Amino acid sequence: MENPIHLLNAQMALQSQYDQLECEFLKKNYPPMCQKLQYYIDKYLDSQDYTESPLYAMYPSDATLEHITDMIYLEIKDDCPDTIKEFEAFAATRYTHRNVLYMVIHLLFLNELYRRRMRQYLYTLYAPPTAFPHAQLK
Repeated sequence: MENPIHLLNAQMALQSQYDQLECEFLKKNYPPMCQKLQYYIDKYLDSQDYTESPLYAMYPSDATLEHITDMIYLEIKDDCPDTIKEFEAFAATRYTHRNVLYMVIHLLFLNELYRRRMRQYLYTLYAPPTAFPHAQLK
């Protein structure tokens, strides 16, 4: 007889695979510009995807998140200067220190970061650290 924990883990693994396929399908439906930006976001996050990465800190600071967005922005600026020029042409926003492209990168980055951080809790038997605050008091 199978252990119920093993069955639950197998079911969660299948759900994880389904969710990954669903996510990839939806990303293919992004507008072409967002697909290009998402490529750089995924590339950067893949390079930082290790256990002690600051991405997985319980509460990454705003400075850390903005630094990562800056790094992605600079890589796009180096690889695709035409993309930057295209977005900066529309940059007549009230945000003087940030342009539209930066804001789109930041939003896509935060969405992808959330998805990756939650993956470790959605498909395992572990709860997020804040789920049981009384357990941290020991």
